[in-house]
Amino acid sequence: MSGMVRLGFVIAAAAASALVSCSEEATIMTPPFHASITLGDGTRIRASRLNEGFVAYEHNCRQCHGDKGDGRGMSSANLRPPPRNFRKAQFKFAWVDPPTALPTDDDLRRIIRGGLHGTPMLPWEMTDEELKGIIQYIKTFPSQAAKEEGRPDDNPWLKDPPGEQMKPTPDPWVGREAEAIEAGKLIYHTGGCNNCHPNYVTEKDYIDLWHKYDADIPITSFRENMYLSVLQDATTYDVLGYKMRILPPDFTVDEVRTVPKDEEQIKPLERMGLYYTPLQHLYLRINAGVNPVMTSWKAYPEEKKWAVAHYVMTLIQMRATPQADTLHDTLRNQVHVTLSPAP
Repeated sequence: MSGMVRLGFVIAAAAASALVSCSEEATIMTPPFHASITLGDGTRIRASRLNEGFVAYEHNCRQCHGDKGDGRGMSSANLRPPPRNFRKAQFKFAWVDPPTALPTDDDLRRIIRGGLHGTPMLPWEMTDEELKGIIQYIKTFPSQAAKEEGRPDDNPWLKDPPGEQMKPTPDPWVGREAEAIEAGKLIYHTGGCNNCHPNYVTEKDYIDLWHKYDADIPITSFRENMYLSVLQDATTYDVLGYKMRILPPDFTVDEVRTVPKDEEQIKPLERMGLYYTPLQHLYLRINAGVNPVMTSWKAYPEEKKWAVAHYVMTLIQMRATPQADTLHDTLRNQVHVTLSPAP
């Protein structure tokens, strides 16, 4: 076969490939909606908005979350944690009451604009119109899943309203921040936070904190690996049939998903009109919890929630600093306490 003939075959093959590629792209980008939908709160979403969201999703989201919204996009294989499966309509980081309710549009806007720190979900820049469309389009994925699987459409977005949006209350510790930090340290180490997150005090200080809480309580043991986070039991959320297990953050080591730590992380949120401080973001996370692995603290007194927020914020601010290294060295090299066994 001559060089010219071979070249002709190559050009023809390339052209055919391009035509197939263009054909596939045209199929993918064909607007799929011809009628409006009505959400559980009575809001009507017109078909044109859903189609705008479909196009914006294909351009911005499908690489990780997949064409079907199942979290199995082309880039998803090695991402940890894995991208969210929108077909399940289960979300972790809303600020809603009750905490198991659907997120509000403001919650979704905040997560898309601000990202989830320490994960592959980065802050996304797009037009407001594109963002509005994406937020409505992802609400259609549970219906798409039901249709594909041949079952009745039980899409929660079409049946249920979102939860009530939480907002930060006034901080009762203003002007008494040092006192708040000490109160928060006591609550953190005696109120259950350290059952999942690490302890941040020596064994001696831990005993002192418990005796400050209740002078008569006997301390007969320490939690195993008390300076490490505790891997949680499997949740109801699964990826490819495997139930997800969550490891709570070590605040002095890990980034906290929805708590901005610096100007770079705050700016995207401020551009969308959310002018909360990092402390207010942390308060809201404590108040709302992390569905389904961290219980909402909504029922706790405001003074306690804000105190814990003040204390945990000091730990977050330590991350990647010499102060954190000093704390870790102190805990690692401490003189251990010998406890009396339980009677």
